[in-house]
Amino acid sequence: MIHQPKFTHFNGKGIFSLGNCRIETDFTVQRQLSYTLFIVEGDEPVKAFSCQLANSQPWSLLGQLDDGRPILADQLVLTKIGGIDGNAELSPLAGVVIGQASSSPPVEARYPL
Repeated sequence: MIHQPKFTHFNGKGIFSLGNCRIETDFTVQRQLSYTLFIVEGDEPVKAFSCQLANSQPWSLLGQLDDGRPILADQLVLTKIGGIDGNAELSPLAGVVIGQASSSPPVEARYPL
């Protein structure tokens, strides 16, 4: 039996921006090792995302998680909109910063196998 790591879920609220378009909404972040996905629910925000579907530029997010930590993502691509659950999903092209950004990267990181 192969052990699959579980997804970690974070809820928050923030502003998704693309040019002059700004969508302030609640979101959920799903993380599993290097996989990250932003999920936005609700008719109004999903409609706002669908209006910008033809624009291929990446979105940015500036927000705060429910536990008080800031979150920042500069390059989010809209990967899904609508469907059975009616959500909008965005995937990051570059890093997502949760908490305070560090001016120097970590020297070492260890992950259990």
